[in-house]
Amino acid sequence: MDDEVLYEGEVILPTVLNEGGFDELHCNPPVKFRYAVYKSNQYNAIVEFEFGLQTSFNINPKLSFNRHYAQATEDSTAESIITAHVIFELFHSFCHPDFDPNYSHLNWALKGWLKGQITVKEIPLTSD
Repeated sequence: MDDEVLYEGEVILPTVLNEGGFDELHCNPPVKFRYAVYKSNQYNAIVEFEFGLQTSFNINPKLSFNRHYAQATEDSTAESIITAHVIFELFHSFCHPDFDPNYSHLNWALKGWLKGQITVKEIPLTSD
């Protein structure tokens, strides 16, 4: 018996992520991914990027990570939490040093697959 899909969709991220923030990611073309959440494991989202890489994220809105980085609440959609996870991992992949102990196989893969598609624009700090 197949597992029932609770949520599924496709997301195309904006061409500029964190626009006006300290660092911006410029995506040309935009990053695309599909996701699915199944009834048997309602807090686990399976994500597949357009280039074939698959990963999963825990999307329970009660988790500290989800409340902090995804600003998740009980009313948050699965898609908003998943999208926030993907954006977080893209920033981790492109803006953190690769010797960071939290730099994972996912970060290496994202950076490798998307290195020609994503550029980082660092916003200089100014003193007022």
